[in-house]
Amino acid sequence: MSTKFKKFDLGISGIEYLKQALLDGLSLCQLVYKHVPLECGKVTTFLPLEISQKEAEDYESGGKILTPPNQRKTVVDKNGNKWIMEPVLNNLSLILPEIQSYLLKNDKRVFVFENALSNAKDPGLTTRKSELWFYGDEVYHAVSLKQGSLSSTQIAIQEAASYRLVGIGTCFLKSGDSAVRRIISEKDLEVLARNAEVIIFHAYDGEGYLIWRLKKTE
Repeated sequence: MSTKFKKFDLGISGIEYLKQALLDGLSLCQLVYKHVPLECGKVTTFLPLEISQKEAEDYESGGKILTPPNQRKTVVDKNGNKWIMEPVLNNLSLILPEIQSYLLKNDKRVFVFENALSNAKDPGLTTRKSELWFYGDEVYHAVSLKQGSLSSTQIAIQEAASYRLVGIGTCFLKSGDSAVRRIISEKDLEVLARNAEVIIFHAYDGEGYLIWRLKKTE
């Protein structure tokens, strides 16, 4: 990514946007909203240097991370029509190290990404490479310390990706609890929610991510 980025502190508006993302989410998100003091954390993001604070807090609008001219391609179809193809860029490459850093500090930590588009009976899940967790009919993709490479985290995000991706960085506190479970109970979900310390979530019309951290984890 050749564009130069800077970190934005998104203040109260970022917290309010996070609350809405959680309210729109699956059961884990709902429980995080219920139990976690979100105001005790801070929401930040990474955007190009030329973006203003006001633009950074316009969470519904995309187009903030523009494609460099050298990454655009002109193609000609069989009818002679010219089309410009360009990749849609985002700031995920700057968020991934934050996730990896969080996982590496404690072997009980886990990042759980909700899959808003699948259900437990979806046959396509059999081809997924990431660790799958199921709560009732809900599907989650989990990354723990043993899978905590940048590539495995990126795979989990890609497989969970939807119009409103949310990932929760949390942990099991009991000794012996495993960060790798296929079926999780209501009690498990409560523990995961109450111990949430980091949250990443979509913004900017799906073209970027915001990250919330409890201040003690910064």
